[in-house]
Amino acid sequence: MTTFEFIFALLSVVLGLALTHMLGAVAQLVRAGNRVRFSWSHAAWMAATFVGTIGNWLGLWQLRQLVEWNALSLMGTVLLVVFQYLIAALVTPDVPAEGVIDLKDFARREGRRYVGAMAIFALMMLPLNLIYAGVFDIARWGQDNLFVVPMVGAAVLPLVVRRNWAQLVGGILMLALMSAYLVYAATIMT
Repeated sequence: MTTFEFIFALLSVVLGLALTHMLGAVAQLVRAGNRVRFSWSHAAWMAATFVGTIGNWLGLWQLRQLVEWNALSLMGTVLLVVFQYLIAALVTPDVPAEGVIDLKDFARREGRRYVGAMAIFALMMLPLNLIYAGVFDIARWGQDNLFVVPMVGAAVLPLVVRRNWAQLVGGILMLALMSAYLVYAATIMT
């Protein structure tokens, strides 16, 4: 087993847990059926988080180019996937066994947390992409910022403009950007 394979296994487990967390909640929401008050803005942010988690996992494949891992490359990468899990946990509502599950209310109460975490994640990615591109010679990570810069805008919009439409537009933009990044990241698998 190579060093990359060893580290990639850990990263995959953490991101797999993030996906499992979100999928489990979606299954519970489906089971709750009529008790759920749906929110388009929350759905957009949850979908963006789901797609972004897969896209970031695909993007991590580029790390196979690293010949030698040091503390910076290891901890920087672990920090990214742990933060990705945190975003997944924040955007995922608890689903009680009884009572109404109001996702509009959840988005109003918790939206600033999960959108703020997404903004922080994007802001963390800007310098980390440049570091990985320059120090570790992974050129595509520098190019990833072409997606990350507008992601910052999509996340900052609902943080600055505290209106329902801003949270919806920001979520839709984030979902579109994460989807585009996933398609882009998938090209490195060939």
